Amino acid sequence: MSLGNVYRHMQKDEDDAYWWFAQNFLLMAHATGRDDLLKNVKPENLKPRSTKWFKWFKNNGMYLRPSAKAPYWVLDEGERSRQEGYVPFVLQQELPPLKMRPKYPFPDWKGPSPAMPCEYKMLE
Repeated sequence: MSLGNVYRHMQKDEDDAYWWFAQNFLLMAHATGRDDLLKNVKPENLKPRSTKWFKWFKNNGMYLRPSAKAPYWVLDEGERSRQEGYVPFVLQQELPPLKMRPKYPFPDWKGPSPAMPCEYKMLE
């Protein structure tokens, strides 16, 4: 998923794609520890919150590191203070690989194991 693509679509006033890109924003906000942006907001009013998250992500994404406890990234304040950014983020907005990957999409999942992301084609 191209985060720039999500950002551009969230800024538009087209209703057709809003919910798809809003879902992507929700997932990324949660996966980067920014659940504070999801509190007390109506689902149809996510554009200002997504703008705030993308600005934060642009400035802090290079300091996000995978959590050893859960499948998400955490802001490493030490690396941010030392300005030791993750180079692939600077070049391509790529985050470091997660250390802990979820086994199933949901805790109560009963179906087959989901496919790995590399098995999907990139859609833009």
